[in-house]
Amino acid sequence: MRFILIGDSGQSDPEIYSHILRQHPDRILGIYIRDVSNTRARSDAINRLAREAHEVGCDLILAADNLAMATHAASKGLITFHAVNAVSEEQDRTGQNDD
Repeated sequence: MRFILIGDSGQSDPEIYSHILRQHPDRILGIYIRDVSNTRARSDAINRLAREAHEVGCDLILAADNLAMATHAASKGLITFHAVNAVSEEQDRTGQNDD
């Protein structure tokens, strides 16, 4: 099986997912991390992990909101663009404009 790993930057998700990627690089399709920490140091640390992921052929995306993650996933063929529209509509409906 192949997996997409989704988490947030609040605790250890990026580090745990990077460890899994190092152990099973052929099984991880992508890593999506929602940026909830809002600190430069944490973002820099995750961006270093993203560079490491890229070296083994995997994208680790640090994003401010679900729509950015869904858009990237659709561009890679991991989800449909219809799903991106659903995420956008849900975000609009709930007022979750995370800019």
